[in-house]
Amino acid sequence: MRTHNPGLRSVTLLLVFLLVVHTVPLSAADGTSRATSIGQVSAIGAVDLRGVRINGDGTLFSGDRINVGSGAYAKVALGAGPKIEVSAGSDVTVTREADNVQVKMASGNVAFKGDRRSPIQVRLGAYEVTVPGDASGNVAYIGKTAFGVRVLTGTVSVRNTATKQSFSVQKGSERLISLQTGDVQQPFAQLASSLPAAVPALPQAAQGSGLSRGGWIAVIGTIAGAAAAVIVLTTRNDDTDDDAATRLAQIKAVQNLNAIAATATATSNLAAQVSTTASQALTAINNSNVPNKAALQASANAVIAKANSATAKVAKVTADIAALQNEIANQDGAPTAAQEAKLKQLLADLESARLEANSALADLNTLITQMNAAGVPNTPAPPNVQPVPPPTIASASIPV
Repeated sequence: MRTHNPGLRSVTLLLVFLLVVHTVPLSAADGTSRATSIGQVSAIGAVDLRGVRINGDGTLFSGDRINVGSGAYAKVALGAGPKIEVSAGSDVTVTREADNVQVKMASGNVAFKGDRRSPIQVRLGAYEVTVPGDASGNVAYIGKTAFGVRVLTGTVSVRNTATKQSFSVQKGSERLISLQTGDVQQPFAQLASSLPAAVPALPQAAQGSGLSRGGWIAVIGTIAGAAAAVIVLTTRNDDTDDDAATRLAQIKAVQNLNAIAATATATSNLAAQVSTTASQALTAINNSNVPNKAALQASANAVIAKANSATAKVAKVTADIAALQNEIANQDGAPTAAQEAKLKQLLADLESARLEANSALADLNTLITQMNAAGVPNTPAPPNVQPVPPPTIASASIPV
């Protein structure tokens, strides 16, 4: 008769259990999704993957954290899909669910190149930058309170997951977004095609302009015939909030001057059209024999004088805008109090010219109506123009 030993049986079962647990892969035991590789990390310099320094290449699993040290960077190839380059001072976590790749940034700068099979989503705080397959560019923290998005090809979308507000950034454009206020700065004109690219067509180790890891370049564009003003905002991973605020203030001032210049150009164009049409109206009045000829002549001359006055004011404002813009664009640091005061004065002077040009347009339309009523032959048609709206001023210190 066989004797059963309960103690021996318990020990046997325990050994079997321990053997099974020991042979289960760690990824299955800790509930993570690391059983399957999602890509490869190539390290140049000091790069930590999952908290461990890697030499050369390392296998990337979903949920892995990548920390890049000073002077280093990491190239990440997500299978045959999208590719990213993680710059020095960056702290990112890469996850993948089905075909969607998410890069959560805690700091630093990430260059990207999308792939149609695997969209990329870059998360910075409450913001989500979605990169479709044809897009390339980079996303970078500017200090601790803002981030920038630069797009070289394609179009990416930026969405605030808290407010649900979103906007697009198109090819050759840049945006600066405040993480605190949600303020979106658009101080950049379309980038000149001759400028060096900030991010290579495919993230690579070659030395380029360095802008993908070292700065943002703002091409303000040609203003009323003046040379283009260019600002290079160098961004460092050890930037303080004051550093970022200084650069944003500088960019904002140039943006305001750009808006003023655009309004000045529109005002000058309007005044010129009003003056031309009013001169044609005066010629028609002079050649007529209507009873109220003298009154119509006086009205036409008044419109011409008002339009010419607006043109002269715009000419002076335009010269001062170009001078101040070049001054701020080529200095180190934010605009001074004197420069801010001058900007306000330029805005006030432009407002005077804008209102005068708009008033001249209204008077011209009234004159043409009176000429038609009086039966003046060859009365010109009203110009196909609209009143000029005021410029949109970004700085809270300057009234709109």
